Amino acid sequence: MRARAEERIDSTPVTFTGHLTNAEVRELYATTDFSCFLNCSDGEGVPVAVMEAQAAGLPVVATAAGGTGEIVHDRENGRLIPVETTAEQIADAIESVMDLGDAEYKAMSQDAHVTWAEMSDAQRQYREFVDGLIALEADFKGTSRAIHEVRRRICRSSEVCQRLGVHAADMADSTVRVCPREGLRILRFSCVL
Repeated sequence: MRARAEERIDSTPVTFTGHLTNAEVRELYATTDFSCFLNCSDGEGVPVAVMEAQAAGLPVVATAAGGTGEIVHDRENGRLIPVETTAEQIADAIESVMDLGDAEYKAMSQDAHVTWAEMSDAQRQYREFVDGLIALEADFKGTSRAIHEVRRRICRSSEVCQRLGVHAADMADSTVRVCPREGLRILRFSCVL
């Protein structure tokens, strides 16, 4: 791919970074002047790379593969294009972001970050999850319904973790116990971020 890029692209510098850790991706976004993020995948869940770009406030141009449309909202925080797309359609979508005026670009960039904060920020989601568990203790203290509800929420949270790229096995290791006299106790709640 490097050779093909060097052969065909002569006016724009291209860098192939290879695998980067999450910290390295955040550092790259913080120290490099990117204008938008491009994801032309034909198969996705909810793409972590798109979430990382949105966290950095980058508008995203992406195909509507899998769950991408859940976080990329056309003309709000980026551009969503069909999976069956052409190079011309991709270029048009990128140009439509690059041709925005300063105020419009800033608004799209802010919307990208807000989307990440509302839908993909794991720290916020875990706080809300724990708050929900605590609320369950008050609502269902010592009942078998509480055990069922805790299990249901952990399973749902596990799916969210998978979408966020968090290790679901670590989520499954969480231990929750309901005691009739003591209420809900979280013995261990761990997640690798």
